[in-house]
Amino acid sequence: MKPEQAIQRQILDLLRWRHILCWKNNTAGIYVRKRDTYIPSGAPGVSDILGVLRDRRCLAIEVKAPKGRVSPHQQVFIDEINNRGGLAFVAHSVEEVQEKLNGYFGSNNQRSAGRLAESDVPREMWAMVVAAALSSLNTRMPQDSRQVKQVAAVTKVANRKRMP
Repeated sequence: MKPEQAIQRQILDLLRWRHILCWKNNTAGIYVRKRDTYIPSGAPGVSDILGVLRDRRCLAIEVKAPKGRVSPHQQVFIDEINNRGGLAFVAHSVEEVQEKLNGYFGSNNQRSAGRLAESDVPREMWAMVVAAALSSLNTRMPQDSRQVKQVAAVTKVANRKRMP
């Protein structure tokens, strides 16, 4: 496992422990074996980890290895999210994410500070979040029981939040 992948996994575990709705944004594209090439998916520069905070703000975390650098496209995306009221930043370690979240939520209640209740998010936002989460999960099959439970939970929420 590459260092950046290990850091991403630790950050996702931290965010889920803090009850923050989040997912890894798969930006590698789709491999076409017949042409031996990738079809790009998504826009360039989109962060590695996306999510929704309790106060309905967008969360975007660009994960880099200890000596990794942000590309111009990635910096534009981070700046755009922050300019529009979201919380976006670059993280080289799980400790950096912890510091950013403590600064945002305050460090008193570290675990439940990011807790997201379904009733706190409007239906339109849930539709976008569920669509993004499902598209991220659809690019690969669940590998373990935790991922199967996540897919089931997202699908259950999607079915409940469907517009009449």
